[in-house]
Amino acid sequence: MGNNTNIAVCEVKEAIQKLKCGKVPGDDAVCFEMLKAETEETPVILSDILQNIWTEGNVPSPWRKGTITKLPKKGDLGDCGNWRGITLLSLTSKIFCRIILKRIICAVDNIIREALTTFLPCDRY
Repeated sequence: MGNNTNIAVCEVKEAIQKLKCGKVPGDDAVCFEMLKAETEETPVILSDILQNIWTEGNVPSPWRKGTITKLPKKGDLGDCGNWRGITLLSLTSKIFCRIILKRIICAVDNIIREALTTFLPCDRY
């Protein structure tokens, strides 16, 4: 898939389905339940928005921000080592990134396959 390939509704649906439940929304306030409720229009509208971002290159400012928070581990919470930091990111940006990542993986896989078969005799495939 090249840079000019539109973001398909099926790509958005697949990315939404792969989201893990119980995720806290990022700065854009889009929550998991809103995306999973999936009316027929949700993936269509979202694919249009993502396509515009892809084409124009203007990433929404809430997507560029993350809220850092801490989660307790087991043990004495007075010990700094018993806490771990996480960054809350926009779920919509995660969908966008998942689509881009899948495209990159497919492109790289095709390049690697071609490189590995370049020196094989033509009659082998």
